[in-house]
Amino acid sequence: MFIGGNTFYLLHMLKESGADQLIIQQIQQGKPYIGTSAGSVIVAPNIEYIGLMDEKDKAPLLTDYTALNMVDFYPLPHYGNPPFKETAEQTLNKYQQQLHLYPISNTQFISVKDNDLQIGGIR
Repeated sequence: MFIGGNTFYLLHMLKESGADQLIIQQIQQGKPYIGTSAGSVIVAPNIEYIGLMDEKDKAPLLTDYTALNMVDFYPLPHYGNPPFKETAEQTLNKYQQQLHLYPISNTQFISVKDNDLQIGGIR
């Protein structure tokens, strides 16, 4: 399980340690993956889109924002919830035409199993 924190720092540490490849391998072998907040964002193809909600300077050595690329969409956590209400909305407005964003609130989840995607929880 990967929980919140700075997305850029999390991805940097995963890449630096090689844990990113281990996680990808385990997911491909059928192990479940649970991520919240930053942990949900890192399964996207790339994390650059989350820059309005997170500080890139927390990982100054991270120059490649390619993430785990385990899903073909971009989770947008904390949608409608403080303290990210404004920045999540800004992110949606900026990227909704370019990326397949899935905005979810703090009481929702995205479940993907065998290419079957479901959004659950309370809106």
